[in-house]
Amino acid sequence: APAADWPYPIWPAIIVTPDNSGPPKADQVKALFEDAVRLLPGVKIRMGTMDDFVDAILREKPEIPVVKGEMPDTWIHGIMCDPGGVKLSREVHPQIAAAEALHTQLNLWGVTQPPTAKDFALAYEKMLLYGEHTWGGAASVNQYGDAFAKLDPKRCADLEASWEDKTDYIREAARISRHITDANLQALASAVKHDGPGMVVFNPLPWTRSGTVELHGETVFVKDVPPCGYRTVPVPPASMRMAPRTTTEPATIESAFFKVTLDPGKGAVTSLVDKRTGREWVEPADGRAFGQYLNERFTFEQTLDYAVSYQNGRALNFGGAKGEWPHPGMHKPGMISEKQVPYRAASTAKGTVTIDGLTATLECPADPANHLPATVLQIALPTSQPFVDLQITIKDKAKDNWPEADWLCLPFKIASPQFRVHRALGVMDPANDILPGANRDLFSVGHGVTIADVDGAGVTVCPLDHPLVSLDRPGCWKSSKSAEEFTPKRPVIYLNLYNNQWNTNFRYWYPGTWSSRVRLWTFDAKTPADAVIATPALEARNPLLVVATGGSGDKLPSEQSGLTVSRPGVVVTAFGANPDGPGTLLRVWEMAGQPGELTITLPEGAKFLAATPVNLRGEKTGQPIAIADGNLTVTLPAYSPASFILQHN
Repeated sequence: APAADWPYPIWPAIIVTPDNSGPPKADQVKALFEDAVRLLPGVKIRMGTMDDFVDAILREKPEIPVVKGEMPDTWIHGIMCDPGGVKLSREVHPQIAAAEALHTQLNLWGVTQPPTAKDFALAYEKMLLYGEHTWGGAASVNQYGDAFAKLDPKRCADLEASWEDKTDYIREAARISRHITDANLQALASAVKHDGPGMVVFNPLPWTRSGTVELHGETVFVKDVPPCGYRTVPVPPASMRMAPRTTTEPATIESAFFKVTLDPGKGAVTSLVDKRTGREWVEPADGRAFGQYLNERFTFEQTLDYAVSYQNGRALNFGGAKGEWPHPGMHKPGMISEKQVPYRAASTAKGTVTIDGLTATLECPADPANHLPATVLQIALPTSQPFVDLQITIKDKAKDNWPEADWLCLPFKIASPQFRVHRALGVMDPANDILPGANRDLFSVGHGVTIADVDGAGVTVCPLDHPLVSLDRPGCWKSSKSAEEFTPKRPVIYLNLYNNQWNTNFRYWYPGTWSSRVRLWTFDAKTPADAVIATPALEARNPLLVVATGGSGDKLPSEQSGLTVSRPGVVVTAFGANPDGPGTLLRVWEMAGQPGELTITLPEGAKFLAATPVNLRGEKTGQPIAIADGNLTVTLPAYSPASFILQHN
């Protein structure tokens, strides 16, 4: 029944079955109807949907208060039980859209390509299935430590197979996306006319950009690649290189923009200086240095405390429990007490560093006694762009269901840090925007995180492969409910490389080798808003693509623009066959937080005359807009999509 002060005659009765129990049985539905007739004489019952309630209450012209705030979900930690699958997912999402756009443009340019609509539909279906929250079986494995090591492998075979079934969804999506991308590039290379052998560089983003590509072991900086288009450049001559040198002593690499000092004994970076300003950007925190690998191994008591805090009374007396029922997937029943095995946080060290030009590779050996795998930290400084590229690799991690978390530590030297978490639908200030009760310890990012000082200068951290970050302190097995409990204050970012925080729906272990890439850059108060994070982050996650060409084609010029937008930060997320009917679907998405008028210029060969606005379901939302001289002008709000069906007549 509604509350006594509910001011409307409409009230929704939302009656659902318990979690994971499926739809109600027929006799349960019948009993519900009988109760309604008995308790509400004269009631009329029909099957409806949630929008029936919305339509009814909106007719009352209600004044409904809107609570605005961020509510990060704690369940996001689950994705990082599968670092390999998540890395593929982060690759495929932008790649599949670029593959579709280039495929469409090749056909418009007269380079006929086979139909691929069914392939794209299958790839998107597999991506959605991978993103769904059930990641496999949920059979309990309550043996830990030596007892787990002695388990018969057959005991967990079906469980492990179910996890592989889950990751196979994104593997298949990646296979489709890569296959179409490779076919597109080969078709482009075969059609381009060029004076002698060269390489075709394709830009998957709809604005002009420059960047680095690698072909046959040679790295080349290519300037001004046209939007959603390509440039053909000569094959570079083989470069002269100095022999790499390996040392256990501190060593440096230096570009025109940054100077980096590494200490292999500490297994970390000890200095990162921006040469344009002379500013030092790194400083250790809690004994953890920049670029250092951190492994945490938790206790039974920590997991139990987390489960009780996270559930917040939602499972009181469940299943006959006296008081709170801690979910067994979170609190690890059967685990060893902290009295026998205390909490442990440890890092690899005592490594060697190899300097090869502007790349430093820091290798630290495994420490099996402390459950530490070997790690490799690679730092590269592009010659022509002000970035620092990091890649950390965890090597041969052991199979273990002990509750743990792996991190890349990134402590910065910023006196009064102001954090911003940048995602696809907006920017979050973790100090002020999070509503009470929501997760404050672990965030999933899109573009990344910025940390600025009071003078407006700061650093951007853009994770390419894995999206989970904690600010100030590592955030696994923590459940802070309010700003008073925890607000990040220290300028430290922890990138999560793996966790097994929840053993229901997610993997319990992830053995083997994997890597994670991060790009860093700095900004100041004068940096244009889109260049602080959005534009360079989108360029990092949508790299230039390259393919060799003999230059003997006769259908395409050596350089050509494709679909273009009038400002950076707006990406093309669909340009291909309309999945909901006839026509060509064009969808653009504003991702830089810059609203306003946008002009979309269609590629050469496009003969579209009008664009009909549709929503994300393909439903018409407005009258057709004329396309004049290949241009479509629309008003695009910040962080919003705009979708159109393009028509020839």
